[in-house]
Amino acid sequence: MKNIPSVPGAFIYRSPPDLVDKVVAIKGAQNQVDSEEYKRLLEGFLQKVNALLNHGFGFVLIHLNDPFLLGFFDQKINERLDNLIADNSYFHDNFHSKYYDKNHVTFWVRQRKREQTNISTFQLHTKVSWSGSLRDAKQGQVKQHIIERASAQPQADTAEDMESDHKEQIIFIEGKVVETKDGVFQESIGIEAKGLSAEEQKPHLEWLFKGGKLPGYITAFAKLDEGGSYYIGLEEEEKEVPKTTWKRQVMITIKTGKFICKGVLLSDTEKEALRTGIQNKARDEMMWLSSEPLQNPVSVIFHQVQNEGGGAVCGCYVIEVKVEHLKGLAFCTEEGPQAFKVEDSVTPDSQPEPMALDEWIYVNGGSPERLNIQLPTFSLP
Repeated sequence: MKNIPSVPGAFIYRSPPDLVDKVVAIKGAQNQVDSEEYKRLLEGFLQKVNALLNHGFGFVLIHLNDPFLLGFFDQKINERLDNLIADNSYFHDNFHSKYYDKNHVTFWVRQRKREQTNISTFQLHTKVSWSGSLRDAKQGQVKQHIIERASAQPQADTAEDMESDHKEQIIFIEGKVVETKDGVFQESIGIEAKGLSAEEQKPHLEWLFKGGKLPGYITAFAKLDEGGSYYIGLEEEEKEVPKTTWKRQVMITIKTGKFICKGVLLSDTEKEALRTGIQNKARDEMMWLSSEPLQNPVSVIFHQVQNEGGGAVCGCYVIEVKVEHLKGLAFCTEEGPQAFKVEDSVTPDSQPEPMALDEWIYVNGGSPERLNIQLPTFSLP
């Protein structure tokens, strides 16, 4: 091979490696697959792929000293590479890998469909909900909200909408399966329910915004036409059922999909601190892109838990974090989406350059003049 670097790293080529004359390099890991150095190599490689996808073509050479690491690297990146693919194309349209020897593999990066709105994003930092769970949003889903939602006109609630909302009112009875007016309460694309562990007696902000994944659900529910709700204080029902194995019958525990009302004990001071804490974090630690000012995009509602006789259980509540539909996009981090590009002139010291937010909006088919960063405001309940 000609002009192949001997040091470990991920390298950008503007032409096939045998003919290369310009290289961009990052040193890579040589030992453990869980080392920070190895993780930096993986992220650096994906940034380079992202930049080349936005340029239209290029080659990335992976060089690792350990053949095992090279194979491990090749297996681990497929899902991440799939998330980088722009719209209207398939994995095999964008990538082709070739092993040179036990230490080198080349990824050929290209886009067969180069359009103004065909963009690859390194980290979207926004989610979609899927039957009670979260998934990373795809590029096409994000572009849809930039183009369609940012230009849509607001519509007033109809009588049918208001009647539908009324039917969905929920009564929370301590220790009982939660039911709505229309049947048993269940998780769905717009509803997520969380219980508290034995160690967590109260929903601390750190738990909500990390372990509870609240920012991801906020970004997902904001994409839905009717928004969504994140409930705290509901525990999924479990029951034992028999299971027959080839040796004997055993009892196993399964989740039924129904939720028991447990509630959370909170004083008035704790309620207000939790409400303002959630809203402040949603405002300060997330990015909101919208074509109009944002008033109360996230509200915190404390539903009084009742006993079987209909009386209130003192200080016990089910917490609902209600997210409104957003004409735009919400992101889990205040940095928002990350995308990279590479210029035509590449030197050995060049690195992929971050794409400015306005440019990212534009190449996704949006208007930076209409779709802007908005700081949410919240009114007192």
